[in-house]
Amino acid sequence: LDSFLTMQGIVDTEVTITKAKHSEVAAALIRGEVDASSLREPFDTQVQAALGEDVVVFTEPGLYVKTANLCVRPDRPVDRDTLVCLVRAFIQAEDLMADDSGGRLHDAAAEAIGISRDALAPAVYTPGSVSLRQALILNFEDQARWAVEEAVVADPQPFDALTLLDPSVLDAVDPERVSVIR
Repeated sequence: LDSFLTMQGIVDTEVTITKAKHSEVAAALIRGEVDASSLREPFDTQVQAALGEDVVVFTEPGLYVKTANLCVRPDRPVDRDTLVCLVRAFIQAEDLMADDSGGRLHDAAAEAIGISRDALAPAVYTPGSVSLRQALILNFEDQARWAVEEAVVADPQPFDALTLLDPSVLDAVDPERVSVIR
């Protein structure tokens, strides 16, 4: 939302921003309690289905890099072999979706999360998405900057985003999928 407003030349004093869970915001939008929202799948599809022609969707492809990250708590270490197996399974799932010319897997995945098949590809599946890219570092830095500017964090501490990442597991499985500058 912050990036979209900035791109449109809208300053935060021109809007009232309420922070809530996506599901709560989607429901409030459907009930007419809010005028606009920034949503992700499956909530934007639900809002569009509920409001039909009474909704206008603004998009800006590439404005925000969406990621789903495999996170492991440092106080609960996971066996490296387990992580390697998990990453291999993600890559196999990606390959299966890429080879799904009949669309059976795409249909099943879309149905499981309650969105249309057309909405599935950009929301959930992108070929080559099992990766560790430099863009993730930039994304982390943008989010940290936003959190400090919006006073979301009580005691902002500078951090090195690279310290949050462990490229060694993906390096062991497929080093071509790692483009983080170290």
